[in-house]
Amino acid sequence: GYASDNKFSLMGGIRAASQMVSYEVALGLTIVPCFMIYDSLRLEDMAAWQHEHGWWGFFIPPLTIASILYLFAAIAETKRIPFDVPEGESELVGGYLTEYSGMKFGMFFTGEFIEVVVLAALAVVLFFGGWDVPFLYRSGFDLPGTWELTVPMTEWVITDQFLLQHWAVLLIQVLFFLFKVVVLMWLQLMIRWTLPRFRYDQLMQLCWKGLLPLSLINILVTGILVLLWT
Repeated sequence: GYASDNKFSLMGGIRAASQMVSYEVALGLTIVPCFMIYDSLRLEDMAAWQHEHGWWGFFIPPLTIASILYLFAAIAETKRIPFDVPEGESELVGGYLTEYSGMKFGMFFTGEFIEVVVLAALAVVLFFGGWDVPFLYRSGFDLPGTWELTVPMTEWVITDQFLLQHWAVLLIQVLFFLFKVVVLMWLQLMIRWTLPRFRYDQLMQLCWKGLLPLSLINILVTGILVLLWT
């Protein structure tokens, strides 16, 4: 934006830089409770913890709050509506992208949407069980209880266990992981198409007076719960 020698681009670049720095702090603090509860910094360990304990992080109260705060910070970090003040067409023409077109604009555009995908994938691992599928284990599906059901007029018997080859289990887990990512991307796009744009001062106040204090309080509460739990 600065290199464009354009007042609109300069203003958009300043807004983008300050927004990115602000919401990166909040985004980082929202995932600290995950480290405390999962007791690991490794993403695969976090997903494995949720699978082993039978609870996705979203259904654990401190992580429920963390996931909501993460969603707000992630949308702001990707500069999507209603947090798109760096590119506000009604105010700044196109913000820091005003002087860019063709492949240069395409690179910025692609990079921002890759960020949407990555943040959605991280949310799935941190809060929604990663590749975990309910009642799916290494040997196949194992539904609650012990029961058998005979399909009328046939000899087919349905039981609480449905055995699968290991490659089929892996395939289901990969597809379910991608499905969760797509759902979170769809949610971000629904918010983008539904809500109006914030004013810039409202955007900064939401971060420094809203998300940041709530994230710190959530870390404190999570620490107390972890101490009592263990």
